[in-house]
Amino acid sequence: MRATLIPCLAALFGLVASELPPPSVVETTLNISSFTIGDERGIVRRAPPHIIPADDFLWQTAGCRGQKLQLMNTLDPENARQFGTPLNSPWTGTLVNELALWGYNDVSESGDVHDMCDFTMKPMFKTALSALGISAKNTKENGPNKCFSLVHKNGPAVQRLPNGQLPPLFNQHYTVAGTSYRITNAFYTIGINAESGVIHLINRKSAQQAAEALWNIKPAPKHLLPALTSSSDIAWGLWERMSPGNLGNINYVFSHTIVNRETRQIVLRALGNRPLTTWPGTVFVAGESADYWPLLGMSHGAACLRSTDMAILGSPNGIAVGYLLGQHKPQFGHNRYVHSIHVFQGSPTSPIHGNTPLPFLCFVVRPAPFPAPQPPPQIKPREVVPDERTAVSVGEGRVVEQSADGRYIVKSHKVWTKL
Repeated sequence: MRATLIPCLAALFGLVASELPPPSVVETTLNISSFTIGDERGIVRRAPPHIIPADDFLWQTAGCRGQKLQLMNTLDPENARQFGTPLNSPWTGTLVNELALWGYNDVSESGDVHDMCDFTMKPMFKTALSALGISAKNTKENGPNKCFSLVHKNGPAVQRLPNGQLPPLFNQHYTVAGTSYRITNAFYTIGINAESGVIHLINRKSAQQAAEALWNIKPAPKHLLPALTSSSDIAWGLWERMSPGNLGNINYVFSHTIVNRETRQIVLRALGNRPLTTWPGTVFVAGESADYWPLLGMSHGAACLRSTDMAILGSPNGIAVGYLLGQHKPQFGHNRYVHSIHVFQGSPTSPIHGNTPLPFLCFVVRPAPFPAPQPPPQIKPREVVPDERTAVSVGEGRVVEQSADGRYIVKSHKVWTKL
C-alpha cells in the first residue's frame, strides 16, 4: 500500500467543489422475457439479462455515497455524523432476543448451513483465504468459520393458527409493541471467523426486496417492515456472539458471489477493459485508485470527488460494510475504515449465469489514522447517507434475479463434492 490515509484524504478533500444530495438507488426493472418460469425446485435453463457497465447516474450516485461513508468512518464523531445517520446503531449486543422479537427464525443449525462456511470445498475462494493466512475450515471440522442463517418467516414470534400450526407464509404475522407486522421472507446467511477477524456476507435478501415479492406490493410500505433489518446490524450482532472480547478485530469483510445487478454494473465500469481474475484480482486502494469510491459507494463526477474508487464502497454490496464500521465507533474504541477493495473471481463460471463469472469483493479493514483529520471546508452536506435499510436491496448467492411478483426467477443450484 503506497500511501497513508491522511495525505489521501488531503488530496481527496482538495478536489471537492460541491455536492448534490445522492438520489436513492432503484433496482433496475427486470426483463422477465429472458427468464424461465419456475419454483424453488425448478431448474433454470436460461441465463439472466446481460449486464452492462454502470451509466453516469448510477456511477455518480454510488461514488457520492461511498465518499460520505468513508468520511463517516474516518472522522471524529462530531464531524462524522454530518455524513451518516444514525451515527451509532441502536442495535448492539448479540441481538438474540431482538431478532426473535422482530419475527426472525434462526436456522443456523439446520440443513447445509454449516457447509456454506466450509471453504475447503470452494478451491478458488480457498486460495484467496490461504494467501491472507486465513483458515478455510468450518467449525464442524474444528476450524474458525461459523455460518449463521436467519430467515424472516416461521419464527417463534409468528402467530399460530388455533390448531398450533404455522399459517401459510403469505399470512404470517407477528406483533411488536401492540402493532401487527407481516413476515417478509427476507434472509441472511453470514459467516464469522473471530480468529482472523473476518465477516463473510454470503447470501442476503433485504426485507424491502423480499416483501415486495411476497406481498406483491412495490414499493413495500416501510412502516410495515421490521425495524431490525439492515445486514450491517445483523452482521454486527453475529460478530458480538463470536468475538465478545475483541470487537475491534474486524480485518476483512468478504461479499460472496455477487448477483446484485447494480453492484455488477459498478464493478464492470470499475474494471474497464480488465478481466475479472482470481485472487488477488484487481485492487482499489483508498485515495489511490479512481474506481475505489464507486465500489465503496462514491461517485466520479463534479458533484463529488474526482475519483472513482469509492463507487465500489457505495455499491449496494458495499454499503453494509461502510455502516458496519461507521456505526460502531464506541465498540471499536477507535475509527476503522476500508483501506482497499479486491475485486476477484472466487468461484468457477456457471451456465446458470451465462458462463459469466460472478465477482467477489474483499473489503480490507484497517484502523484509521489518529488523530482523525478535520473535514474539508468545501464539503457542504445537504443530505447525509440514509440508513442502509432505506438505501438499497442486496442479493447474493442463490437467487440470481426475480420479478416483482416472485413468479419469475433465476436461481443457482450448488453441487459440492468432497473427495
